[in-house]
Amino acid sequence: MFDVSWEKIADEALAGIFIIKGDKFVYVNKVVERATKYTKDELYSMESYFELVYDKDRKIIERAIKEVEMGKESFYEVRYVRKDKKIRWAWGFMKPIVLNGDDCILGNWIDVTQAKILEDELKDSEEFFRTLIADSLSPVYVIKNGKFIYVNDATCRLTGYNKEELLSMDPFQLIHPDFRDEVIRKYIGREKGLRGTEVYSWKIITKNGEERWITAKPQRIILKGEYAVSASIVDTTEIHRVNEELKRRNEYLSFLNKILRHDILNDLNVVIGVLEMHKDELSKKVLKRVHRMIELIKETRGLEQAGNELKPINLSEIVAEVVESYRNFVEIESELENVWIKGNESLKSAISNVIQNSLKHSNTEELRISVKLKRDGEKAILEIKDNGIGFRNEIKEEMFKEGFTTGQGTGLGLYITKKIIELHGGNIRAENDGTGAKFIMEFPYN
Repeated sequence: MFDVSWEKIADEALAGIFIIKGDKFVYVNKVVERATKYTKDELYSMESYFELVYDKDRKIIERAIKEVEMGKESFYEVRYVRKDKKIRWAWGFMKPIVLNGDDCILGNWIDVTQAKILEDELKDSEEFFRTLIADSLSPVYVIKNGKFIYVNDATCRLTGYNKEELLSMDPFQLIHPDFRDEVIRKYIGREKGLRGTEVYSWKIITKNGEERWITAKPQRIILKGEYAVSASIVDTTEIHRVNEELKRRNEYLSFLNKILRHDILNDLNVVIGVLEMHKDELSKKVLKRVHRMIELIKETRGLEQAGNELKPINLSEIVAEVVESYRNFVEIESELENVWIKGNESLKSAISNVIQNSLKHSNTEELRISVKLKRDGEKAILEIKDNGIGFRNEIKEEMFKEGFTTGQGTGLGLYITKKIIELHGGNIRAENDGTGAKFIMEFPYN
């Protein structure tokens, strides 16, 4: 009757598929056969598809058919009668199509009898759960088609509005303008089934104009056959205030550190100038210590930056900037894909430390470094490899520990690099294949 390949695909579908022309089935797949207990031939020979419809639900199908005849799509919930006379529940979806020049109806069929049985069983306890939610100390709401259809007393206490006011207002007007577009976008996506359950925070503006932070867990639900979004809320205003205060203090401490570093480095440069005028052994030893102090100050700067907020960044831009700063000192080949992660400026210090490690320990006059950045599934992978002498396998894990050194450097470079990468949710490891050292850094893809 139809193209074999099309019919084979439809037959293997997980949901029921049928086509109606006039009053008769002209195609049903295997799922419809199993659901109704009729064979395809028996279904095709029926005088009308209404033979399957439970009498009391006939008007539902008639209304759906009228919508389709008007060129619309129709979703419905209906009872049907199997060949063994048992009554079952189904969700149906129909839309108009043209097939071989004829006006037809394409439909989907999902048996939801078990869900309906469970729904009936839950009705006995519905009042209990309604009371439980209504008396909950946590705000709970349900939004459908962009309107509140339920709010509990705790939601009223949080917002300052009574139930009548909330149920009659645009719920998104409660949201602070800085967050409104994001929350609306996520709500629309969730109601359409494009987003899963998640936990996130935003600000609201209460009836008296107060700004408060809330953390919610919105999720899509089915309510009376239609999709809606429900959420439970926690007022996290005090937590955010504490976080803001900590952030302010950290910024102040960071500012103090910058001033201290500036003044200390200036003073150390004066000391270096004096020491370089003397050639005795003591001056040489002190000068070496001063240079080590300067190196320590520069290396710890990366850890300070690592505490800053992580934002979506193009990692290839960060890597390219670091690589460019070393091109006058070493031959570097780079192959960088555009890969996005959540990060901050401290990554420059981490990547720079790895390249400096190659410069310090390569022991070759023709040092070459290759840098590759790519995405692998949900990970961003950065590889930095040199053609030096590599390292002894027994120090493979030790090299990332605080204070470990082979005699050169402060013993903090790779340790700080590891900490910075871990603060970004990533990890770093070293490999030695006999042709140099390779450092592999992995980050969660944003």
